[in-house]
Amino acid sequence: MVRLGYDKFMIIETERLVLREVDPERDFDGWAKAMADEDTVRYLGTAPMGRAQAWRSMAMVIGHWSIKGYGFFSLEHKETGQWVGRVGPVLFMSSSKEMKAVLEWQKKLDPD
Repeated sequence: MVRLGYDKFMIIETERLVLREVDPERDFDGWAKAMADEDTVRYLGTAPMGRAQAWRSMAMVIGHWSIKGYGFFSLEHKETGQWVGRVGPVLFMSSSKEMKAVLEWQKKLDPD
């Protein structure tokens, strides 16, 4: 199985944004507000979420980094420090057939 290293302190900066690890203490209020907003979540393919469901969503994203070695970053406005969103690759499994396909693909990359 291929494992990518996760540098918890990886930070990517642009002129206006900082991409950094998801931090529940800093990010959750903004995350929960975004996930409760119907106009926002319709582009994510989900229904609006309550705070408990948004918390599970955030925990899943954090866990994805641990399991797969990649995932979403939090987007922070550089000047204000405000959480403004999330961005990055993530793999969602919707069926055992998809899971099997991914495992076979990984096995081809790293047969041992």
